[in-house]
Amino acid sequence: MPEKILFVDDDTNLLGAMARNLRDQFSLATAASPDQALALLEKYGPFAVIVSDFKMPGMNGIELLSKTMAAWPDTVRILLTGEADTFAAIAAVNQGQVYRFLTKPCLTTPLKATLKAAIEQHNLIQAERVLLEKTLIGSLHVLTEILSFAHPLVFSRASRMRQTVKALAEELKIANPWEFEVAAMLSQIGCITLPESLLQRVCAGDALAEADRAVYLSHPEAGARFLQNIPRLETVVHIIRRQFDQLEPLPPTADLSAMDRNLLGLHLLKTAMDAEAQRSEHSPLTGTITGEHSIVQRPSSRFEKAMADIRSASPKGPSRIVCLSDLRVGMKLHSDILDSKGALLLSGGNEISAPLLQCLHRYSESRGVTEPFRICADE
Repeated sequence: MPEKILFVDDDTNLLGAMARNLRDQFSLATAASPDQALALLEKYGPFAVIVSDFKMPGMNGIELLSKTMAAWPDTVRILLTGEADTFAAIAAVNQGQVYRFLTKPCLTTPLKATLKAAIEQHNLIQAERVLLEKTLIGSLHVLTEILSFAHPLVFSRASRMRQTVKALAEELKIANPWEFEVAAMLSQIGCITLPESLLQRVCAGDALAEADRAVYLSHPEAGARFLQNIPRLETVVHIIRRQFDQLEPLPPTADLSAMDRNLLGLHLLKTAMDAEAQRSEHSPLTGTITGEHSIVQRPSSRFEKAMADIRSASPKGPSRIVCLSDLRVGMKLHSDILDSKGALLLSGGNEISAPLLQCLHRYSESRGVTEPFRICADE
């Protein structure tokens, strides 16, 4: 499928001429205003290239192209200007808001050459992202495997938080959420430096002495140090390191697309941590880290409705009742597994791995597991 190009200009005659001259070579859409362009991007995006006129009523071309950067960072942006606006266009190029600028009137031949170059640039950006993300995914998979074998219940908690962040990003239409999902998944990686006995008490929701609390609160810094030398994980490292910080609530009308990604990621992770704490009154996050140094923070009002919609979604599909002795590797939980005190061990939706199964049996012997529970019936 050919890469899509969006032309934006309040001159409808010019848009018609562009369509006639370019549609034989390019997949072209046109918008007669910035608002119409944003609506097309929301409905049909992403586009490989956006070409925008500079002077338009309400919002100029630089403002429009800047607004698209957060939601569609891989889109290549081109600005059309008159001679008098050249300095503004040069400034936009230097600030990274646009790839190139063209002066009006623009002849068809150089315009076609510029569009082809822009599409090639878009393809390079996409190829680099795919290569990078595959490389990162491989590296991060190793780290999560280490965590799953070292501390399966901590790994399970991280998995639940990643699922919450993913669901939130989908609900709120947050672009490129992979960094936020990775931050949630690896938010507990520093726990591999903590004593097993301490983590068992944390997972059980036991009260901790002040010294043990301080040790537990040190794991984000340890996790950040593990990851800080991996390229392109700067945002992930920042979120993990600051996960226990208290944040100012976001107002209901906050524009998420314009937010600093470090701050947005922190709010998403904090919301996932709150969701984890609310799953059980004996949750490790509420039973252990309480008082004036609490790491639990209610989600910002900007996220409350989205979280309510996510919580209201019940597990789908048939289920059957089993006991721990019936549980096998590869089965998928339909309901949560709690310990004898009501603390959450594994949530519905988790697939049982060998380390998790081993850990559940050990936990059953030491603290007890509430039985029976439900697994998906097709397992």
